[in-house]
Amino acid sequence: MHSNESYKYMSNGVLLNLDELIKSGDVDLDNYYDGTAGLFNYEKSQYGIPKDVSTVALWYNKTLFDEVGLAYPDETWTWETFVAAAKKLTNKDKGIYGYAASNNLQDGYNNFIFQNEGTILNETQDKSTFNNPNTIEALQFYGDLINKEKVSPTLAQLAENDPQTMFQSGKVAMITHGSWMPGVFKDNEYTLANVDCAVLPQGKVRAAELNGLGYSIFAKTKYPEEAKKFVAFLASKKGNEIQSETGTAIPAYKGLAEGWVKAYPEFQVQAFVDELDYGVMRPFNATTLKWENLQTETLNEAFTGKITVEAAAEKIQKGTDKIIKEND
Repeated sequence: MHSNESYKYMSNGVLLNLDELIKSGDVDLDNYYDGTAGLFNYEKSQYGIPKDVSTVALWYNKTLFDEVGLAYPDETWTWETFVAAAKKLTNKDKGIYGYAASNNLQDGYNNFIFQNEGTILNETQDKSTFNNPNTIEALQFYGDLINKEKVSPTLAQLAENDPQTMFQSGKVAMITHGSWMPGVFKDNEYTLANVDCAVLPQGKVRAAELNGLGYSIFAKTKYPEEAKKFVAFLASKKGNEIQSETGTAIPAYKGLAEGWVKAYPEFQVQAFVDELDYGVMRPFNATTLKWENLQTETLNEAFTGKITVEAAAEKIQKGTDKIIKEND
């Protein structure tokens, strides 16, 4: 169960209540990274047990860095280092860009918002904070990568060829993408030979967006007890060790990421695990999908220069509050 869909399924009675697994001690939610269980909690009951946790890091093309004589990204990188490198890597004659600033929240601008100490929702997740100065400043920085610094393809270009495709063909030197990508890049001949990853460049603070999947059961299953036993196993330390060692995902079960790192010796995927220490959980409430869609639509106008970032943030703030209120 993905957090994108969890509320819809939980609120419509499609998923089996799993509180019994917790009360019996078969599942201990304290074993999982903070916030992951909350993605599958509805009206104080649990409808999903955390499966994995994801972070977003900086993927880069070593060959393109070598060609311009740049040292590879590392933990010393700041936003300033990142922009300077993106400028040097951009070669319009060859159709190569330093970075792909896509209109994507999880893989893109949310990470910059959190690094700038910006916020999207308040602490109780029931009111938008999108027009706060730190959020606006981060979005301006992100949009400037396209419109001012010219180190990113335009949104129109990225609509024709998405960041992953451009990265895999050597037309973009850096992308921010998730911990679900090592298997994809390992299976691609070009990226296997040419790319690696590092932690995200630091803004005012270090930050990266966290998200995750959960194990859930269909409410009308003919075998609820058997299904619960299976979920309890999948969610156990042993189940998570299997998930880790096969390189499936970073387990939501704390302390078991080492096996996942060892599954991908081709890349420095420890970067994704390091980011767990300062990760920020995806803002989540009953209406997340609705206001995230509003966010994407409105920021498309800002990133294409049709409206200012300030105007976009104000529109998103008011629109999100209206969506949340209508759901009360």
